[in-house]
Amino acid sequence: MDATKMEGRLRALLRELDSRYLRLDQAVLIYERMLAMEAGGHAPRSVLEIGTFAGTGAILLAAMVEQWDGHVTTVDLPWTGQANQHFEITADERAAEIGVSNLAIVRREDGAEGWMREHLAANRDGLDLVYLDGGHTWANTILQASLSLACLRPGGWLVMDDLHNEAWPDVQEVWETVVRGLVAPWNLSERGMTGFARVPLC
Repeated sequence: MDATKMEGRLRALLRELDSRYLRLDQAVLIYERMLAMEAGGHAPRSVLEIGTFAGTGAILLAAMVEQWDGHVTTVDLPWTGQANQHFEITADERAAEIGVSNLAIVRREDGAEGWMREHLAANRDGLDLVYLDGGHTWANTILQASLSLACLRPGGWLVMDDLHNEAWPDVQEVWETVVRGLVAPWNLSERGMTGFARVPLC
């Protein structure tokens, strides 16, 4: 599906979802990277989202990779408190309501870090794309970004949300001091508040 048709589908989905958590322009940029993967001979079939919250991002990502028989796993901590429980229910119920079947919503005490450690320990195939919108603190972000890069296959993409966001300065600092130190400049780009880092092919 070309980018224009997918944009129309994502726009329709966002009418049913909370667009504060993954905007249409961000989603289209991610999809363009997925199309580039397909053109390079490796369609995106394995996607991880770090930070589920309301489930908007996970559902949109699942819609993007469905055409390639792809699957999305979204991981977050167990919710506590009345408001957070509301969002957890929304994520699961929304996915079912919209008919998303290629999405797994995972809640675990050790969060995405634990999931990625298990992934690496089991020597599973590398992920095609990781969308990082996690804890936003320095400690969370540096660990999640480092593990994400380790989990990606050659040619895979790390997509980081909330760059240049005054509310989350640690995210920008990790991007500048860690990700830029691990990924060659020609494999890095920024568009607004979204950063893209591509793991080298070899």
